[in-house]
Amino acid sequence: MNPINTRCVFGLALVLLLLGVWSGSAWPAMPTEVQTAFPPALNSYQDAELDGISARLLHRIKQAPFNLVATLIFLCAVIHTFMASRFTVMSQDRHQAHRERIRLGEAREGSGDLLAGVY
Repeated sequence: MNPINTRCVFGLALVLLLLGVWSGSAWPAMPTEVQTAFPPALNSYQDAELDGISARLLHRIKQAPFNLVATLIFLCAVIHTFMASRFTVMSQDRHQAHRERIRLGEAREGSGDLLAGVY
């Protein structure tokens, strides 16, 4: 496992966290008595005249910034689905490397590799 992969995983987690914070602060302040439907009805976006999925997605993100976070989470889920076997191999490689570090005395007996568990 090279350190770039570790940085990528933590970088992606940080980006998703920051997007979540940003999208939450992008909502305008509303009086407590105003009730909005969640999720909004598709026809409430009024984007039927827009052609293409990217134009509609950008329009919907402008209207409700949380749509960006939801889209990114969905994209990560799809990528994860196709990469699951690779993540399993990466996890097994890290477990094996950690067992070798234990054998060499470089790691404490009974310890585990956190990133191997994340994978």
